[in-house]
Amino acid sequence: MLSNTSGKIIDLSHAVCPMTAVLALVALKDLKEADTVMIRLRGQDSAANVTETLQGHGYRVEAIKTGEESTTFAILMVGKH
Repeated sequence: MLSNTSGKIIDLSHAVCPMTAVLALVALKDLKEADTVMIRLRGQDSAANVTETLQGHGYRVEAIKTGEESTTFAILMVGKH
């Protein structure tokens, strides 16, 4: 299980797809190899979109909390491979 080694939390709960993925990529551009961060999103669609996009760019992504409703927050832990 990934842990938040950098202590950084990226709150994208205000954003909607497809901007969630774009904002996540921008926020992670300076992520170091050993660091992981937490990303907070609103809804399952955003979590799935961000996960797919980040994995496609070489990031490890682990969902630690997800839900079915659009009002439920998803928490992703993200690190570089």
